[in-house]
Amino acid sequence: MKKLLIIALGCYGLSAAAQQQPAGNYLYLYSDSVVQAERIRLRADFYGSLHLRVDSRRVPAAQVKFFSNEEGFFGNTRRLNLGGVSSFSERIVEGKLNLYQQQAYDVDLSGEFGRYRRPVPQRVDTRMYYNKGFEDLKRVNSINLMHDMADSPESQELLKRYQRKVSTSRVMYGVAGAAIIGGLASFLISGSKSVGSFDSRMPSFGASYALLGIGAGFALGGYAVGASAGRHLEDAVDHYNRR
Repeated sequence: MKKLLIIALGCYGLSAAAQQQPAGNYLYLYSDSVVQAERIRLRADFYGSLHLRVDSRRVPAAQVKFFSNEEGFFGNTRRLNLGGVSSFSERIVEGKLNLYQQQAYDVDLSGEFGRYRRPVPQRVDTRMYYNKGFEDLKRVNSINLMHDMADSPESQELLKRYQRKVSTSRVMYGVAGAAIIGGLASFLISGSKSVGSFDSRMPSFGASYALLGIGAGFALGGYAVGASAGRHLEDAVDHYNRR
């Protein structure tokens, strides 16, 4: 009996290891089951609903959490999409923290999504998704990353810098918007005074131009600060994966 228990535990351990690092083409389902296959293709039916053709079988996309084929490794974002519609993002960074990028995919006349536009590595930004291992995908944002990188003080500090710069950028955009609105209002007021007056001189728009210039300056400043914030986000993820 004891020997049988040891053998069973050994088989379970081998099965768990296989699920952690499957080889070849496979599906990883939401039920945590792994389905190996010779050929996996993403297809769409007449109504545009996605499914996967796994050798001779048809598997609804809603059941598939991840799939791997010769095109790459893809994660289902349906739990993050409006209406729970299945859509697959490609993993572009593999590590302790995996990064996924949404890709547009082409479809041929057979309804097969087999030609992905290869993703170009880019800076980490909030349009991406991430996860650990086979965990659910999450949106890239500082709140989520703070929670999932809590064991790295260095990454936490970089995320705090990111948050501070994002806050500064938002304030600058707010000031820019107020200044631009003020400048446009000043234009209208100066113009209306000129129309209702017998004075033939051109109205002075100096204050209006000044406000618009201030608004443009703050908008450019907000963009620059926001761009530099993105580098802190990228550095936080990169540092976490290099630990």
